[in-house]
Amino acid sequence: MVGIDASEDKIRDARAQTLGLPRPVDFRVGDVYALPFEDATFDACRADRVFHHLVDPRKALAEMARVTRSGGRVAVSDTDYDSLIVEAADRELTRRILEHHADRMESGRVGRTLPGLFLDAGPGVRLGHALCGPRDRSTTKRC
Repeated sequence: MVGIDASEDKIRDARAQTLGLPRPVDFRVGDVYALPFEDATFDACRADRVFHHLVDPRKALAEMARVTRSGGRVAVSDTDYDSLIVEAADRELTRRILEHHADRMESGRVGRTLPGLFLDAGPGVRLGHALCGPRDRSTTKRC
C-alpha cells in the first residue's frame, strides 16, 4: 500500500499515525499529475477528499487510471461544497458564506462532476456507483 501527498508535513503526520499497523504503508511525497509509478502498477487507486484541492481533477483521474491495472478499481470520493446545507436565520448571508467557501477551493464543486469525469476518462475507467447529491441521500442509485 502506498500513500501520496504533495506535502512533506502531511506525509510525516501519516507515518506517525500508522505506526504499529499490521500492514506496512509506504508514504511518499508525490505529484498527483505525475505519479512515480509504471503503468498498471496497482490493483486499485483511491483519492478521498483530494480532488477539491486540484486545479485539474481530470488530469489526476487520468493519472490514477494509468497506474491502475486493467480491470482494477479507481475510486474517488469528494464533495460538492455548493450542496452543503446549513440552517441559519439569515439565509442570504449563509448562501454567500457557502458560495465563498466553494469558490476559495481550486475545485470546490468537483463532487457534482465526478460521474462525468469517469465517463469522459475513456473505456479503461468504468463508472461504478455514485451518490447523487443532497436530494437523493437515502439512495445509492446510479447518477
